[in-house]
Amino acid sequence: MRDVGSQGWLGTMKDQNLNRRQFLKGAAAAGLLGMSGLACNGGEGEAGAETAGSAERDHSRVILARSDDIRAGETDLKAAKVKGLLDEAVRRLTDKASARAAWESLFSPREKVTVKVGCLPGARLSSRPEVTQAVVDGLLSAGVRAANIIVWDRTD
Repeated sequence: MRDVGSQGWLGTMKDQNLNRRQFLKGAAAAGLLGMSGLACNGGEGEAGAETAGSAERDHSRVILARSDDIRAGETDLKAAKVKGLLDEAVRRLTDKASARAAWESLFSPREKVTVKVGCLPGARLSSRPEVTQAVVDGLLSAGVRAANIIVWDRTD
């Protein structure tokens, strides 16, 4: 298994208060969304998402999302492929029947969600716009209002 890393952090604030459970849900989602791991697999493996570790909720779960044909040129990614991989990974993480049901199990329409991206490292190491858009699309599918989704970097 390879380390998928993380260049961004996804957090939720429910009614402006973040409790431990919500933080852990957001942190689990952030680990799943490890920007570099989803974007760069070095051409290994088959397309799709796989689960590593125990299915019990008491134990950590890691979902690997990778594809041999995710790149669209030197630095760009295929947005539709990224969205498909992310949706499948979230579905497997939550054991839901559909991607929409999976996103809805993690986020409610009442929540305000921030997506922290990292733009300082440069084009090859920064959070990928295609991944960020796939996360926003997932949040929207869960019913989170666009006005309640904030994508930011420390330089904003």
